[in-house]
Amino acid sequence: MWNRSFQEMGIPPGYGFKQLLFSPAANALVVQTQSAGKNWRPERLYFRHIDSDQYKSVGQPADLISQDFPFVHPSKPLLVYNSLKHQFSVDGQGEECHGADWDSLNLYNLESGVEVESINQETLARCHPEL
Repeated sequence: MWNRSFQEMGIPPGYGFKQLLFSPAANALVVQTQSAGKNWRPERLYFRHIDSDQYKSVGQPADLISQDFPFVHPSKPLLVYNSLKHQFSVDGQGEECHGADWDSLNLYNLESGVEVESINQETLARCHPEL
């Protein structure tokens, strides 16, 4: 296992490790990945149980959605993370501009591999019409 490439472990080409977290409750590793080169790529989260050597994607984020700021619960098999939606435009001088807006706050179960909850602008508006 130690001589395997990131790709062989389930991490797509062009990505490198940004942060590694451990969930004692799920007995799982969570890795936050980022672009390993100069080309922009959205940050992605992957996880694997200790007895596995293959990482699995946390959810199925869209192409311009980053999974950022992961946090593992200390006593439950839960992962919480923010999602950001990125956009690109060209300014008056022809320079590419990159920006991102908050998309959602997500709760993911590391034992079942299922998203438990997602809070976004639409769900906030339903719960709090004054917003």
